Amino acid sequence: MTSPLVLPKTAKEAQEMLRAAGLPELTPALIAEIVSKEGEDFKQALATVAKGNVDRENPSLRYLLQIIGACVPATRAVLERLGLCGVALSALIEISKAEGRTFVQAIRAINGNEMSAEHAHVRQYLTRVVSPHATATPEDHAPTTATQSQRAPHPNAPQSQARTEAPTHQSQPQSRQQAQGQGSVTPFPARERHERGNSSSGQPTTSRTSQASGEAPDRKFTSVHLYAGKAALCFSPDETRKDTSPTVRVEAAKASGPRQYDWGTKVSFQMTVSELPLVFGVLYGLIPKVELTGHGVENEKSMSIEEQGGKFFFSMRVRGGTIYPVPVPAKDAYPIMTMLLEQMQKNAPGLPTAQIIQIAKRVCDMYRSGLNEQQPRVANG
Repeated sequence: MTSPLVLPKTAKEAQEMLRAAGLPELTPALIAEIVSKEGEDFKQALATVAKGNVDRENPSLRYLLQIIGACVPATRAVLERLGLCGVALSALIEISKAEGRTFVQAIRAINGNEMSAEHAHVRQYLTRVVSPHATATPEDHAPTTATQSQRAPHPNAPQSQARTEAPTHQSQPQSRQQAQGQGSVTPFPARERHERGNSSSGQPTTSRTSQASGEAPDRKFTSVHLYAGKAALCFSPDETRKDTSPTVRVEAAKASGPRQYDWGTKVSFQMTVSELPLVFGVLYGLIPKVELTGHGVENEKSMSIEEQGGKFFFSMRVRGGTIYPVPVPAKDAYPIMTMLLEQMQKNAPGLPTAQIIQIAKRVCDMYRSGLNEQQPRVANG
């Protein structure tokens, strides 16, 4: 029988759980601020990981690493050295959750060497995702006669964020010390569990920063469903098991009746990172078709995508005869194309979209050349 989770009631208990889990330690003030924003989600994830016996693919561990990656002092130090100042902690958390491991790895890659030429694309990536939340950006640091106190906030920064970040850690050491002293033993304030909304429309609902509230809402990782007479497919953003690289997962279900599908016996198919540009290439018109093979524990799963006039034809197969055929009108392929492109961008942070598409084109050209070389040749005579 599994024993119930014991949630941390104070910042001190949360610190003890972080140590037990082998995770970076956070100050009581930071923990209190995280709990104020994330509520039960953070406490339950921390209790789950501290209990032990979780691997690196555990959703609770991955969630905690995203939160901690946003909150450790090194993250803010790197951003401030890049001229990205005044970012609210709540905004950093939302950025890290939305970007996944890409954001944390970018911070880690340039920490202490922010201005080197080889890290130009990483600087561009961090500026792109962080500057909408900053009260000062690199452009604001151009030579000027105005003093720092006279500098106007960044025009894109929500006013409530600017007020939140006005008292920095250095400007109020006394209040920070008091918060640390009290937060270690003071119970967390009561807060209802934060429920993540799910889209029921099946259409992409990627959320961005709410300028009215001043705080970035939760990113909704939307699944795109495609329905046909014999089967249905579900596309969703995912991460590879081996190295948590951004990719796309496809799930297939057989039709069990008119407009009914048996998702209880669904088949899952996770694209490799190297397959993303090939699938994107078919939908983008770079190659006419692609077949992805060798998936599954026994290499028993495959999937093909082919352009057929005004539609695309998706077909997932499992060795033994099970086939999931789904014709897709051209207009319904758009959210899948954007999902694939977004995941490719996460694997190459900082690269412009046009350059990623050029790389995909090159991969598709070589794939098509390989197919042509495999065609049987008829001898003359």
